[in-house]
Amino acid sequence: MTDAVPEARQNRKKTVAGALYFPLQARISIEQEVSLCRFYPFKHIARRMRDPVVNHRQRLIYFPIPKSACTTFTTFLAITDPDVLGFNSQTEGIHTFRNRTKSIRLNNFRLLLSDEYHRFTVIRRPYERLLSAYLDKIVKPKRSRAVMVTEKDDPSFQDLVYWIYTVPDHRIEEHFRPQTTFIRHVPFDHIGLFDDLESTFRWLEQRTSINPEQLLENRIHSPKRTKYGESQPVKTPPYAMKASELASLASFPASEQFFADHLASLVNRRFEQDLKLYNVVKEASQAS
Repeated sequence: MTDAVPEARQNRKKTVAGALYFPLQARISIEQEVSLCRFYPFKHIARRMRDPVVNHRQRLIYFPIPKSACTTFTTFLAITDPDVLGFNSQTEGIHTFRNRTKSIRLNNFRLLLSDEYHRFTVIRRPYERLLSAYLDKIVKPKRSRAVMVTEKDDPSFQDLVYWIYTVPDHRIEEHFRPQTTFIRHVPFDHIGLFDDLESTFRWLEQRTSINPEQLLENRIHSPKRTKYGESQPVKTPPYAMKASELASLASFPASEQFFADHLASLVNRRFEQDLKLYNVVKEASQAS
């Protein structure tokens, strides 16, 4: 157990989302974090502890969640810290930079309890995030003729949902993994929403006097945006089409066509904690 929490920390106004999902956020220690996550293999705990991105100049710590605007905010932290050297957002993606350098990695975990730093993340509605990950990571690569497609690596969206429903979190690749596994027991000052990035941009500008949208304009390396078509009658439901079949289409079907009732029910149950957190954050943002 850590020492007594500083008075400033005790008096800090807790967010509604924090009260819901992070009941121990005021006193969590690294040892407790490992204990609380003991159902994960250690290598997955270690990987998660390396995820946070820090900007010491702006006193910001960001927890990136794949497929939830993580490229945008990780890039922002990197280019607003003069001490981060060797990163050119015009020629290199931020995730490539993160993999080859430790300059923006959080190494001092005591900063997670520091009143001098602000911690934030951005979450996304699980339905859209899961579908976006499927199309981006499984379907789009099959548009290249260089990719040899076999039955084993040609799952439908329905196949993916069935598989994710049956396996533990640590076996799921990070782009498909529940978002709450990335941010458990963190004392966040701000949890933003993917569908309301303006609020997070304003929050950052208030703390840094930098307008993120203006700064990042034309500076995100290879931004990815999945485009969907209009809802239309189809012979085979999109959720049952193999990835290679979807890859051959000129545009993807409307997103709602992928979520039949039986799949929506499975997503609701598998991503229950993600949905609870998303709904609480959304309600709090609408009330403010």
